[in-house]
Amino acid sequence: MSRISQPSSTIGILASAAATIAAMTVYNVYRARKAEREHPPAGEFVTVDGVRLHYIERGEGPPVVLLHGNVVTAEDFDAGC
Repeated sequence: MSRISQPSSTIGILASAAATIAAMTVYNVYRARKAEREHPPAGEFVTVDGVRLHYIERGEGPPVVLLHGNVVTAEDFDAGC
């Protein structure tokens, strides 16, 4: 009898893990959208070749493009403007 319950137990564990991952994904998306609504980015968005890009236009003179990524944000470039 233990052989018959083994697959049933494995299926139950896998189903529980899948349900937990799905719930965590839904919660993560909810929290991310809530944070984006509460703290909208400064600047504007433009679509270039189907890609949505965020930009901040400040100051005078010739344009300068500063690229950021990973742990850096656009606000890190804002030094006393």
